[in-house]
Amino acid sequence: MSGEQNQQTSTEEELALRAQIERTVDSVGGLIAVYQQRFKSQYNLAQKEWVLSKQSAALILLLTLILSAMISTLWLITNGVIGSLLYKVGCPLWGLGSILLLFNVGIIIGLWQTIKTLIQKIGFSRLISSFSD
Repeated sequence: MSGEQNQQTSTEEELALRAQIERTVDSVGGLIAVYQQRFKSQYNLAQKEWVLSKQSAALILLLTLILSAMISTLWLITNGVIGSLLYKVGCPLWGLGSILLLFNVGIIIGLWQTIKTLIQKIGFSRLISSFSD
């Protein structure tokens, strides 16, 4: 009978081992399914973020162009107003051209200095040195 008991216990152990292996395989299959679903969700999120990023970049470009056009228009109007005021005062045309040229060069130098100061505060020291050279 001890032989039958050993055979019966080994059969029970084998059945228990098989059941445990099946549970482990099922658990691994469940984990794989969870990771696949997670990957699909992350992929879909990345696609949607890419679409939004492209739309945002296009909108920023459009708004930058509009702002540039508005600033250019304001610049031209300012030059026109200063020029017409100087002309009404009786300034000769060569003086008018010289004054407007000096005005515009002064504005450009002021803007350049502001840009350099901002870049220094941000911390791009190599970029500043390349501008200065």
